[in-house]
Amino acid sequence: MEKEREIYEQLLAKKRNDAQIAQTSSKHSSSSTVKFDVDVKGSVFYLHPLGDVHDQLLKFIKNLKEDKKIPNMYWFPVGDITTMPIVGSVSNVYGISNTPEDSVYNIVDAIKELGMQDNLVCWLDGNHEQRLNKNTSFRVGRMITESLGCPEKYAENIAQINFNIDNPLKPGEKITFTVLARHGEKTSANVGRKLDQTLKSPLFKGVDLNIDGHTHKIFYGSTKMKVFDPVTKTYVDRNTYSANFGSFEEKSEYAERAGYPLTGRPDGEILRIAVVPNENKTDYSICVDFINRREVLKQETLTANEKLQN
Repeated sequence: MEKEREIYEQLLAKKRNDAQIAQTSSKHSSSSTVKFDVDVKGSVFYLHPLGDVHDQLLKFIKNLKEDKKIPNMYWFPVGDITTMPIVGSVSNVYGISNTPEDSVYNIVDAIKELGMQDNLVCWLDGNHEQRLNKNTSFRVGRMITESLGCPEKYAENIAQINFNIDNPLKPGEKITFTVLARHGEKTSANVGRKLDQTLKSPLFKGVDLNIDGHTHKIFYGSTKMKVFDPVTKTYVDRNTYSANFGSFEEKSEYAERAGYPLTGRPDGEILRIAVVPNENKTDYSICVDFINRREVLKQETLTANEKLQN
């Protein structure tokens, strides 16, 4: 009996180890960066990265409904839209009622019903989707984008998005604002160390904004970098930004077992990217900031009223 128990414990330990390897494996099917170009009408647009949803579909739908009200709004998932557990993983398969197919079709139906597929920039998978793909060949992001009729928007791991914004000082000229988006499961969970790693990475060269997920930690910050200007042939200061929108999960068994903070997402906060001319209208700055959707809608209402009065 003792020998059988010993064998059982060894097999159980191996099973847990195999599940952990599958969950944290760095052997993704692709590590290349997929590039996207977005032609923005106007000199202001809004961006909402939706990551770490973990099957919280009602919250996901609520956010898309609110985003739909915002003009020039773009959105994309940063991975872990679903939980996709396997037996022995941190979030055990027996505690999940939806199958992977159920989760995918629920998400697709919600996006189609709201008509938000046109505002979708790209689709990124997280470590939960990658783990499922590794074990079952079920590729979540590809299935979703194909079902939405936009398979070309599937980026899998890393996306470089070039938003081409109107230059308010020179009609017909575009200014490129570059976003690097990734789930970020292979980078540090410490915010400061993660930012240091990101800024030193060759991936970040020429990037204005870095978007991460995975840690469930809300973060937004900026720093100055010295970059080479080929026109003046000198190094100049350049503002670079980094943001993580946290997780849709609040207190849950998964968050506790994974050691993540018990936090939600910013309440109604989105990113605003604006090209702002200086006082003399001889040059411009690109401003990136968090702004609440309520404030955006309030400003839009005031602008509309002013136009009516004039």
